[in-house]
Amino acid sequence: MTEMRTPRLRDVRLGGAPAAKMDALFHARILSRHAQHDIFGEARRAFERRDDDALGHGGLWRGEFWGKLMIGAARVADYLQDPSLLAFVRDECHRLMVLQDDDGYLGSYADKTLDGVRFEISGDYPVCDTVTVRVSRPVEVVFRKPTWCPRLDVSRDGDTYTLGFDMAPRVIHRDIVPTPEDEPSRGTWAFDRYADNAPQGANEDVRRSYRRTPAATVMRGPLLLARAQRAGATRNEIRDESTVNGLDCAVSLAPLPATETWGLWDMTLSAPEREPLRTRVCDFQSAGDDPSAVDADAFSIWF
Repeated sequence: MTEMRTPRLRDVRLGGAPAAKMDALFHARILSRHAQHDIFGEARRAFERRDDDALGHGGLWRGEFWGKLMIGAARVADYLQDPSLLAFVRDECHRLMVLQDDDGYLGSYADKTLDGVRFEISGDYPVCDTVTVRVSRPVEVVFRKPTWCPRLDVSRDGDTYTLGFDMAPRVIHRDIVPTPEDEPSRGTWAFDRYADNAPQGANEDVRRSYRRTPAATVMRGPLLLARAQRAGATRNEIRDESTVNGLDCAVSLAPLPATETWGLWDMTLSAPEREPLRTRVCDFQSAGDDPSAVDADAFSIWF
């Protein structure tokens, strides 16, 4: 039996097009002065300022950035064996180490009371509207309301918090000018829908299925909803050109058991002097696998 071992990074060399792409990435994100001074400096300032407690956005993420950047830099340094990069990795680690407190804490929060607390989270968020958070020891936890959420209700029973999110569905009216029939172009909603910015672009069959008239979208909490074959909609329903865009429209959702998608609802859109639109919708993320593929019209986010 032959024993297989992973080679050391310093013993590996890439060639051809992959090497060219990786070299460009190494320069932009690790080797350049911008990367080492600005990008790493910004990540390190999260630990210097420790103001994540006060920020209403980004606070749960900023402490991760320095570590992710350094993991990449350390591996590239091992691969290249470049003396200046090896020195940068060592010095940058020392710059972060001096920010560690005497009690061992190194973090981006001024309040260290949550250090070492484990969180057990349950709930199919954001398909459901309730999340349960159990903490490993008695501690006061402050939960910030997401920007999309009109109201967040928090209750506590011992070491268990229950979070109730306002997931009221809402219609978003669009006034974006549609793409001309013969000029699909960047910056338009048709372009964004089918991800034409992918390297391969969208094929002509997909381009011919672009919607050319304004329409509305529907949100449930942070979820964008879609009509999809996976949700039981027919292709004619998906390509329906009628719209509630610009109308005084009410929306209601009734949850259904979901097997093919993450979330599934019966939706009713009601507008004055119009027949209600009733259709089945799911979350956009599981509506289709590839929005630039030939079966992209198997779902639609437009109503």
